[in-house]
Amino acid sequence: MGGGPKKDKKFVNKILKQIKEGNKELNVVNDKSGTPTYTYDFANNLKIILENNLFGLYNLVGQGVANRFEVAKKIIEILNLTNKIRINKVNSFFFKDKYFAVRPSSEQLINKKLQQKSINFMRDWKISIEEYINENYYNYL
Repeated sequence: MGGGPKKDKKFVNKILKQIKEGNKELNVVNDKSGTPTYTYDFANNLKIILENNLFGLYNLVGQGVANRFEVAKKIIEILNLTNKIRINKVNSFFFKDKYFAVRPSSEQLINKKLQQKSINFMRDWKISIEEYINENYYNYL
């Protein structure tokens, strides 16, 4: 997630866009999981890698794992809309005509090298998503 409503093309913005459009019911898959990552955190941790002249391949992902349903639920909680918007759990088959590209059930990554070098400053996705929404969508909704 990153870039705000004008640039973000990822899942978080898609949910926020549906809310802005007035949808009171959202269908969200619960069979796809990953590691939600805030571009701000990514850039900050990348800066540390570069400043320390570290080389190699690194994963830079948010801490924790969530499926898309859990992310949508957190967005609704952050916006205090739990009593106004219903989220339905669906599986990926529900969207087979719209999103026909096969996707893995898990896109989870870990920051093993960052942890080994004691430079893992990637925050928990729940903290990052709340900051991202509060800073980028305040006047949007």
